Amino acid sequence: MQNRFKLTPMVEGGILAGVSVLMALASMLPILGIVAKILCPLPIIILGIRHGTRISLLTAVVVSILVALLMSPIYSLFLLPGFVLVGMALVYAFRHKFSPVKAILSASIASVVAKVIMIASMFYFMDINPFGNGVDEVFRDAVEFYRSSGMNEQQLAEMEKMMQDIMALTKVLMPGAIVAFSFIEGYLNFAATGMLLRRLNIQDTPRLLPFKDWRFPKWVVYFYAIALIGMYWSTKYELTLLNQVSMNLWLLMTILTLLQGISLLCYATCKYNLSKALRGFILILILLNGIFAQMLSIVGLFDILFDYRTRFQKRDS
Repeated sequence: MQNRFKLTPMVEGGILAGVSVLMALASMLPILGIVAKILCPLPIIILGIRHGTRISLLTAVVVSILVALLMSPIYSLFLLPGFVLVGMALVYAFRHKFSPVKAILSASIASVVAKVIMIASMFYFMDINPFGNGVDEVFRDAVEFYRSSGMNEQQLAEMEKMMQDIMALTKVLMPGAIVAFSFIEGYLNFAATGMLLRRLNIQDTPRLLPFKDWRFPKWVVYFYAIALIGMYWSTKYELTLLNQVSMNLWLLMTILTLLQGISLLCYATCKYNLSKALRGFILILILLNGIFAQMLSIVGLFDILFDYRTRFQKRDS
């Protein structure tokens, strides 16, 4: 009787393909769509871990065809690289028992490669340059919209100047933002996959340390210092390429130091037994205030150097 209701790999692949298509459709929704798009590889990952890469790749192809039919071939083309590469990277990582950090790095690198392919596709198929003309056109359209809405020329000039500054900064920081988002995507897919595998009793997966115990290596501080020096020298000697590299490196290291600061904050709030509601309120208050967030990032930088948790523990012992 048990075998009668056991799903074959092909049937399970069909079911999970349907789930993936629904997630792809949901990716068009506001807010929820971002989460759906990030976690779109999840059904394929579960299928690959259970039945191997062959069936999961076949299912990914089916999903891509269905998305092309239901939505558009272009959207399917953009979805496919991340869908397949991130999914296959995590399938390989889980099947070969990678450590959590190594698995997340594998998925993140796959995500970066997928985004490079997507950008190249935008160049080739749609003649859109996300680092240049495409962004320029968006801002020009915004200015024209406000002009048609009756905004006076002085206000338009101020807004256009502000938009140009934002546009220039966006172009410079886009590579770093892509890398940062790829790490977020890799982490979320790893965490969601591990949670599902444990809930379904499919595989006992290694877990990352609790967030309050996270510690980044000291090379983060060194790269942070290198980024600051590079930004100084590039500004002084007008070295454009060095400025772009340094600013992107600074962005990535700042994100890591901010995470370190948030981790230390979580450790401190847990240590002093603050309620979850109060912890959440403090965290939201800090993150919504740019000055507080920058201060927390600096605290994280010093925590990497001096390890305040160890000092707290020594003081309590």
